[in-house]
Amino acid sequence: MVTRLNPYLNFTTEAREALEFYHAALGGKLEIMSFADGGMADDDPTTADLVMHGAVVGDLGLTIYASDAPPGGDTP
Repeated sequence: MVTRLNPYLNFTTEAREALEFYHAALGGKLEIMSFADGGMADDDPTTADLVMHGAVVGDLGLTIYASDAPPGGDTP
């Protein structure tokens, strides 16, 4: 039986840059949903471009997930 670990990385504001780095290094498919895409940036426009949920889905089965913590929320 094969066990795969899929990390979920939490950032303050750097999730997009991290996901783009891993995508460039590992290839695969890059998926990013911002807080604006999820309809959660209405109250605070500074959150619009932050990553609500993102992933680099690798060709060999590895998936790296990442997100930004919204301002005022819990941070890692």
